[in-house]
Amino acid sequence: MKEYIISADIISFIFMAVILCGVFMSSLKNRKTSTKMFIILLFTDLIAIIVDVCSYITEGNIQNDECLIILNLFAYAFAVVLIDIFSFYMISVIRERITISYKILIPVMVVSVLNYLMIIIGSFNEKLFIVENHFYQTGEWAIGTYLFAILYILYLWGILIKYYKELRIKFVLGLSTYLFFPFLFLIGVILFKIPVFTYASASVSLLIIYVTIQAQTITEVLLREKILNEVTHLDSLTGLQNRRAYTELLQGEEKSTKKAVAFFDLNGLKFTNDTYGHAAGDILIKNFSDLLLHYFSQNEIFRISGDEFVVIKQNVHFDEFEETILSLHTTLEAHNRIAAIGYVTGEKDSLLQLIHTAEKNMYLDKNKYYEETGKIRRT
Repeated sequence: MKEYIISADIISFIFMAVILCGVFMSSLKNRKTSTKMFIILLFTDLIAIIVDVCSYITEGNIQNDECLIILNLFAYAFAVVLIDIFSFYMISVIRERITISYKILIPVMVVSVLNYLMIIIGSFNEKLFIVENHFYQTGEWAIGTYLFAILYILYLWGILIKYYKELRIKFVLGLSTYLFFPFLFLIGVILFKIPVFTYASASVSLLIIYVTIQAQTITEVLLREKILNEVTHLDSLTGLQNRRAYTELLQGEEKSTKKAVAFFDLNGLKFTNDTYGHAAGDILIKNFSDLLLHYFSQNEIFRISGDEFVVIKQNVHFDEFEETILSLHTTLEAHNRIAAIGYVTGEKDSLLQLIHTAEKNMYLDKNKYYEETGKIRRT
């Protein structure tokens, strides 16, 4: 039977490690408290599984009984630690939906202290377990730790039942699974003397929690981060990158790459605003941004002020870029030259230097526009 428990622990370890990697690969900038607690729960379960496996492997295979005593002491203690951490995890999940104080866990902490004392004392007075001839035997106090664990579970179930109306049924069922499988095994141990699959059952419960609760929580946070990123980095009128995104790009530019910059300034935006109103000006801006999107990707175009747009391309083929600019210039001519354009390519210069050069070239084009059309430039 020992081989079955070890096998179950190893399989559980693999599953927990995969889940832990999945949580970390989500790369959340601002993890919720519940997600942080879940990570701690996973780490603790992994350590507990290692201790449990070591206690079974060393049994009968080492001459040092003290080592076996310590391993079994920690194996019992980690079971209590897992319940304590899960208690805080459960309340943190509930607190994300309703107002509830961590003080509700005071009874759990009181029972935990009593359980820890029983485990420590029982390990050394041979009441909890006995190590004899390098083999482990359950002591008379072991049933006490099982009963304490059942008290934890019943109390936590009581909390879930109390607040089930305020919580989603999926969250209640997901949290209940962590309690259900250990509860089932504890009843089996007490009534039918079946082997203790403590950490394997806890791991199965964590897997279900991850599927029913944590995966959704992570998805929700990632979605919020995406929305926040769009709000802070995208221009609300055009949907293009805004000045903040532009500044961040300049701060993190790639060195020694072929770069190309195009600088645009709308012609006659002030005249349109003054004559037809700002709504008409917004339409002009939106139409021009849509025009740029025919030639460049959205993440390459930045609206840096009311009438100024910058296109930045890195790792670019100069010939292709110049062909695109030539085609765009022809289109601008066909649209009454609604924008002045200046562009430049380079490799050694910084993006900021290229932008300044492109801006100077844009002003040359703008001056040419006013000279050729005879229109009065408004400031």
